[in-house]
Amino acid sequence: MNINTTVCATGHRPKDLPGGYDGNKDLEHLIDDIVSTFVDVGYMSFISGGAIGVDQYFANSVLIQRAFNPWIDLVIARPFPSQANNWPSTTQQRFAKLCEAADEVIDVSPDPYTPAKMQIRNQWMLDHSGLVFAVWTGKRNGGTWNCIQSALKLGRRIYWLNPATMEINPNLTMEDLQ
Repeated sequence: MNINTTVCATGHRPKDLPGGYDGNKDLEHLIDDIVSTFVDVGYMSFISGGAIGVDQYFANSVLIQRAFNPWIDLVIARPFPSQANNWPSTTQQRFAKLCEAADEVIDVSPDPYTPAKMQIRNQWMLDHSGLVFAVWTGKRNGGTWNCIQSALKLGRRIYWLNPATMEINPNLTMEDLQ
C-alpha cells in the first residue's frame, strides 16, 4: 500500500446518520459516487474499519468499484478479531461477506474489546493513508471527531461529507473548524 494512493474512511454509526438503522440510499449512492471519483483520480487502496454504518457503506462502495477496476484493493482494519460478535446476526453475515471479499483483513489489536482499541485502529488507518474520507455531522464528540482531529494533526487531507446536509468539503482544514 502506497500512502499517497490510499484512502481510509471514518464516519458515524447508523444511529447518528439520517435514516438511522433503516439506511439512507441517497447517502449510500453519494458515497458510491465519491469512491468512484477517488478511483478516477488515482487512488488504488482503500481501508475500512469495518464498523456498522459508514465503514461498511464505504467498503461496499469499494467492492462495487473493484468490479470495474480490478487493480484497486480493499483492506478491512478490524480493531480486534471479535469486533462483530455482539452485532445482530444479519449484520454479522454482511460483515463476514465484506471480510471475505476484501483483499486483506488486518486485526490491529488482539481480543478482547476495550474502548482504546477503536482509537488504535483509527491511528493505524491514518498511518497507512494519505487521504481521509470523513462522513461527519460536525458534532465534536465520539470516534469520528477523534479520528478527524488525529488526521489534521498528522497533516492528512480530509475529504468531508456532511450526511446531515449532503454538502462536501474536499479539503477540510483546522481553519474550517474554528
